[in-house]
Amino acid sequence: MINNMNTKLNYMETEHRELLREIEDASANRDRTGILFSKVFEIFREHLNTETRTVFPLVSYLSERLEVKTMIDKSKLIVARDLFEDEYEHMLQEHSRMNSLLSEVQELGKGKRNEKARTLAERLISHVRLEEEILYPAAFASGDLISWERELLGQKIRY
Repeated sequence: MINNMNTKLNYMETEHRELLREIEDASANRDRTGILFSKVFEIFREHLNTETRTVFPLVSYLSERLEVKTMIDKSKLIVARDLFEDEYEHMLQEHSRMNSLLSEVQELGKGKRNEKARTLAERLISHVRLEEEILYPAAFASGDLISWERELLGQKIRY
């Protein structure tokens, strides 16, 4: 299970890079679809930076916590947790804005006029759903675990 979690995080990082490249490629078109993907690209790029600073360290902690028998320095994780809580609503708003743009891409891609763009839009919408239903709750759970350990163990853990 531990290696499975690390594998999932590596998969997400790889998928983020691939999606970013594909969105950038799709935004090169000078039609309405390209313009929409250009807007998605701007949101997605900044969104990934926030996830890299907040969500990934928290979710990584869950697997590290099980693998490592000594206490892990949690000072950066506490910062990531606080930042994630501060940014969470904004991240959901970014998802909502991307979903609106991607819905328009899907409409434009109906009738196989632009199946590649429609397929990319569907993939991004699925990715957003995965983050909201699995990745973000895991990050919150990790943050809760860190807080619980901090309260329970008090001075035994160095922050």
